[in-house]
Amino acid sequence: MTGDQLLPLPRPVRPSAAETAERYVHRLAEANHLRPSYLRQLLTTPPNSLGPIQLDKLAALAGRDPAVLVRALPELAPRTRTPGRTRENEARKTLNEQRKRERFAAIRYDARLGMSIRTLATKHHVSRRTVNKALQSEIPPPRKKIERQPTVLLGLREYIDAMLQADPAITAATIWQRLHDEHDATPSYPAVRTYITTRRTTRPPSARLIDETPAAPASRQLANAPPLAATQEATIRLLHLAFLEIRVLTAAAHDNESAESLEQRRERANEIADICHDLTPWLDPAAATA
Repeated sequence: MTGDQLLPLPRPVRPSAAETAERYVHRLAEANHLRPSYLRQLLTTPPNSLGPIQLDKLAALAGRDPAVLVRALPELAPRTRTPGRTRENEARKTLNEQRKRERFAAIRYDARLGMSIRTLATKHHVSRRTVNKALQSEIPPPRKKIERQPTVLLGLREYIDAMLQADPAITAATIWQRLHDEHDATPSYPAVRTYITTRRTTRPPSARLIDETPAAPASRQLANAPPLAATQEATIRLLHLAFLEIRVLTAAAHDNESAESLEQRRERANEIADICHDLTPWLDPAAATA
């Protein structure tokens, strides 16, 4: 094999309809006593890169007709792009954003008329969370991107993590080669590169103390503690539920209600009142120690 001329390998391998193109290249390399990563890099354009497998080069090395390979491995078929598809997608996104803005404006208008959150959600066919977002901001928040781990790396992440831990400066190409040659795996290079980039940019949060001075132990808080606004909102909801239950427990007694049942209701109401009373030093530790 010299230059761009590729000759058939000595031992041909029949492709199977139940395998991927990456696995077929792996079997072809093993049958001809070649490193899978070496043969895989020969099938790209330019050679020795980590791009997609080229059908014509694989057909030349395997000694098979390209149409036969495409029937067995449909992923190798040339992809055709529909003209104008990108512009249609952009136009659809713009239209959806405009509709969200109009819906938010309608929700805010009806809210000024005195409608409740439940009524707004029912009228506009949205959730209460969406209603709250519309009342907080006129601009709809952007959609959150769902980060999915590629399934091709199932069972390989621990090996990749071990390589990164042993050599933090190791390249994604080196890890990709080791996975192909040493672990009998066939992941694509983009999947390996994306996973490595994610592992290097995201670190697990460490639980450290904000105030380490021994003079004020009550002011120590974990760095990953919930925000103050979220804590206050949760406390307000708990107090609201507590007051509702106290109102039910202290309602007028029925004629057939026993004295023991009344005493249990009274004890339950007192217990809830004590819990609400103890929330004050928990929310303001400085007031409790003063």
